[in-house]
Amino acid sequence: MDDEREPEEVDEPLRRVPISLDWAEASIGVAQHVNQILGQVGPPSSSGTPDGIYLVLGSIPPPIILSTEDEQTREQLIRELVSRPAKVSVLGRFHMSRELVDDMIHVLQVTARQYDAARESLSVATDTGSGQQ
Repeated sequence: MDDEREPEEVDEPLRRVPISLDWAEASIGVAQHVNQILGQVGPPSSSGTPDGIYLVLGSIPPPIILSTEDEQTREQLIRELVSRPAKVSVLGRFHMSRELVDDMIHVLQVTARQYDAARESLSVATDTGSGQQ
């Protein structure tokens, strides 16, 4: 007797179940400086739709050219810097859905507005405190 069964069809829609998130571990790790970003569309799935988006975050340190070096040495260091690509230290690689990319864009825009508002209020407070307007 053959025991293979057809998968059962489910007419019930998926239920969204609200959950709360605990971000306590966000303060555990060391914040990494990022100044380079690479985004790539994922490879096509069987339907042809890209399999999400890949995001790579990295950093390159500023070149060290000391002001105490003579002009000829400085020029040589600059020529060497521009003659080859700068090596990026990759700090994280991430894969996410297109929908999550929209969520990330929203979070970054809100955070950027908060940063700008804080900076503006600091600027106004500094100008007011120094007697300038």
